[in-house]
Amino acid sequence: MNREWRWILCGLVTGLFLSPHSHADSKLEFSKLDVDAVAPHAMLGAGFVHDRKRNRLIAFGADPAQSNGQNKAMSLLAFDLNANEWSRLKMSGSMPTADAKPGLAYVESEDALYLFGGWTGGADRPSADMWRIDLASDGALAWEAIPAKDSWPPARNGMVFVADGARNRLLLHGGDGGPHPQYGYTPLRDFWAFDLKRREWSRQFIDDNAPAARWNHSAAIDSINEKLYVFGGAGYVLYPKPERVMDTDIFVLDLKTDQWSKMPKSKRTPRPVQGTTLTFDERANALVVVGGLTIDGGKVPGTRRVYAFDLQRKKWARSKEILTSKRRDHVAVYDPVGHRHLIFGGHSVVEEGNFYRAGTPFSDTISIEVQRVDKE
Repeated sequence: MNREWRWILCGLVTGLFLSPHSHADSKLEFSKLDVDAVAPHAMLGAGFVHDRKRNRLIAFGADPAQSNGQNKAMSLLAFDLNANEWSRLKMSGSMPTADAKPGLAYVESEDALYLFGGWTGGADRPSADMWRIDLASDGALAWEAIPAKDSWPPARNGMVFVADGARNRLLLHGGDGGPHPQYGYTPLRDFWAFDLKRREWSRQFIDDNAPAARWNHSAAIDSINEKLYVFGGAGYVLYPKPERVMDTDIFVLDLKTDQWSKMPKSKRTPRPVQGTTLTFDERANALVVVGGLTIDGGKVPGTRRVYAFDLQRKKWARSKEILTSKRRDHVAVYDPVGHRHLIFGGHSVVEEGNFYRAGTPFSDTISIEVQRVDKE
């Protein structure tokens, strides 16, 4: 990694940090590092995962330079988090073509990727197709289409789609169900579970504590404490009256009970955003939010700050404006070996709240580190 510059900035957090190795007070410290590694091409709204077995980021999407309308040149890129190197994984045979906001999940017990939905550029609606690819295969990787059954989630893109390894299932929440004659898109609120052994979907019960209908939201799993966290997204509700969804709540799903709750509100919260990333930092015990398209009607679109929600104190912390560019619809994973958050792709924020106004695509890679240190 070429560390051309490094900013150390502090987001102050108050309260007692209950670690046996800490002092009474601590703060979160942010660092931004530029990684000397440029991807083979940019990706916008890609599906992405952390391949824990090989400690690498995997992103699936279209190669813009090789695509034309609905004729998509699909690409599977991998970034080795240990070596700081990009590569393109070879694929063969039939494969998904939904390049816009598909759901991608990594199942460690199978060493396989699962993909659901997404929207193929030029199509009139999103997909409900589901695919699987075995990463342990020799030679070119081949996608397997999973046949739909009677109980099956409706078509969508921009959903939360994650693997719950302890219960051998995939979880899906929300997304955009396609065009709406009045509002342009159809945010969804439904919550589904896919049994990996039976290969069957079942719709799950949700209560008022679950996120309202939304799409383009972000999620992170804390597998140690068995929690799923959801943040951001855009949507609307029609009852009891039409109203936009643009909250800054952190929603929590207890994976052991499937019960939803919300974190308490605090100061220094991020602005409402869609197309951001949420990653769980195991070392700092924090949720990290980077970038996104702001949707609250502010005069300044986007943000160059990094935010972290301290799960120990239930408070937000933030950096100064350390990001060189305001980006959205990018990807991010947490590197548990290097204790950093890798950010790749997306495009620049151009206009406040306008999802359809595309910016300049990015193919760079940056690294964010969050550390808990004692207050002086």
